[in-house]
Amino acid sequence: MRANRRPFTIAGRWLLAALFVCGLIATAPTVRAADDPASVLPDDTLLYLVVPSVDKLKADFKKTNVYGLYKDPAMQPFVGPAEAKIRAKVDEKLAEAWKKMGLEEPPKEVPVPTGRVALGLRMVLKKKSFTFTQYDDDGKPFQKTQEYTAPEPEFVIWAQMGDRLATAKQLIEKAAEKSVNDEGYRRQTDNIRGTDVVILTPPAPDKDKGNSKDEPVCYAIRGDTIVASNSEEFFRNTIARIGGAEAGATLADNAGFKSISRKLGADSANVLLFVNAQAIIKMVRDKAGEKGREQIEKVIGTLGLDGLTGLGVAMNVGASPVEDFRVRALVGMRGERKGVLALLTPASRPVRGQKMLTSDLVGFLVANYDIGRIVTEGAKLAEALTGQPVGQMMQGAMEQTAEGEGGRPAVNLQQELLGQMSGPVQVLVWAHKPYAAPDSMQLLVTLGLRDAKTFATALGRIHTTFIAQGNKETQQDFQGTTIFLLKSLPIPGLGGAVQKDNPISMAVSGSDLLLGGLKRVQQSIRDGGRQDLKSIEADAMYQHAARMLPPQAGLVFYENGVVAGERSWVQLKQLAKKAAQGGEGGEGGDDGPSGFNPMVQVVKEIQKYADFNALPDFGAVKKYFGASVGYLVDTDEGLLLDMVSVKPPAGN
Repeated sequence: MRANRRPFTIAGRWLLAALFVCGLIATAPTVRAADDPASVLPDDTLLYLVVPSVDKLKADFKKTNVYGLYKDPAMQPFVGPAEAKIRAKVDEKLAEAWKKMGLEEPPKEVPVPTGRVALGLRMVLKKKSFTFTQYDDDGKPFQKTQEYTAPEPEFVIWAQMGDRLATAKQLIEKAAEKSVNDEGYRRQTDNIRGTDVVILTPPAPDKDKGNSKDEPVCYAIRGDTIVASNSEEFFRNTIARIGGAEAGATLADNAGFKSISRKLGADSANVLLFVNAQAIIKMVRDKAGEKGREQIEKVIGTLGLDGLTGLGVAMNVGASPVEDFRVRALVGMRGERKGVLALLTPASRPVRGQKMLTSDLVGFLVANYDIGRIVTEGAKLAEALTGQPVGQMMQGAMEQTAEGEGGRPAVNLQQELLGQMSGPVQVLVWAHKPYAAPDSMQLLVTLGLRDAKTFATALGRIHTTFIAQGNKETQQDFQGTTIFLLKSLPIPGLGGAVQKDNPISMAVSGSDLLLGGLKRVQQSIRDGGRQDLKSIEADAMYQHAARMLPPQAGLVFYENGVVAGERSWVQLKQLAKKAAQGGEGGEGGDDGPSGFNPMVQVVKEIQKYADFNALPDFGAVKKYFGASVGYLVDTDEGLLLDMVSVKPPAGN
């Protein structure tokens, strides 16, 4: 008699658990078309993930400073005990798993793939039904069944096991045997174009016991590669294509996939991910059916999504002596940019020469977006989709700023506010010692303005009407500049008490709108008249990292990993002390009105395995910290984002 609950064995889970416990799911064919999984996956594959070589990924990771930090002798008092505790916990769970599988001689290690691994996933619309109770006019209950259509995931995975195949095969066969004997699965064997396959079909659902039907498990072994799936049809078609059957349109033929893979340099990447936007759009269209097709086409066309081909992400690890990690992402686009795709595309401007980027910054982001245009055009898109006069409604809210009969009319939102916003948008970050202090990091957002005076007047009227409401203390004059204080609530764990004396504020200084804590806004107003501030281009770490930047870009960001790393290091050790003392947060009021800091709770949980008090002083490991830099550019293939973790310069 089978148990009502679904225990360890259920076929759709055991295969993944046994083979890919380390999170490596995928493909590594060694035979013909299987050498390129994309060439046997259908064109409507929604997601494709591939690691060309697990062993190479491991070897390349050992070239990085992250691995160097992990292996440094100064880190061993922290790393050693943590590793031992984690390994003991893993061994305990594995022992339980081996016991449930009935293994008399369990493997010493879980067999992890050595070569290529990959995953192909698609969503298939399937008809479903559910039954619920209703009542007739006399109050008598009756059962009613309603049908609906919903997408379900189907996947095929490959894993090249190398010399670990025998162990993996042993685990698979044992798990399959247990599923058949204990769970009632039906085992079927077949040969598809020269490949022996096994298909495990779950038993029919038992309504009396409340059992729910599970997925089948299909698998085959070709050479040293395991191929598996949760869909018999998907699996059979894939194996047939690997064996030489006519494939029809495949993912490898997909124009978006080819374009994105080429642009990202997929051939040399350690990891490649592709999300097929056209497959998603097709699924949405199919789900809408004939009745909803007109509305769906309107949404797609208005938003410009028909020009979206996909999203690709490629990661390289230790690709050069200067780089630790490099991640390149591409939002694939084709044709004229319309709708949200046009709004997402920033203007390309010179990277150098931004006046507010000074050498005391720990990091920054500069995005060349016209915010006023984005808001205005976004409102038009919303109006086109909803039929509601969004722009008119936004202006209607401004009627409260009118000054009565004979006074100034209401603020014209478009002409006086939105129309004066231009760009770029800048996010500027400073970090000051002592790093343990809750206000050691300061952040300022700036926005370039066309007519600063017109904007400041409109902003003042809006602030007076909706926020100040007669409270003169919410506005202050500072060196001839009006600062508008915003009402803000303390945020637990994020310096809530500091906000009482340092509320979020806005001011127009020069040709920029400033938004940040009051102290930072005041300091930036002071700095506006200084001539002695050095550009960030004079900073040695920035000079080192900026070599990765192009002359022009739509967006640029940078972080000094040494300063940011030391601050995080110090604050982590501070949190560890609080956690060791048993408190929920600090007594100094830096954790909000209740004194509760959620990060302390996180550290408490982690410290069951890792003692952060055992971390060395930052100076002992400083040499492993460099910088992060990246940029976004508009290309013929779409928006390309390039992010690099840069090793520190020699002798740093």
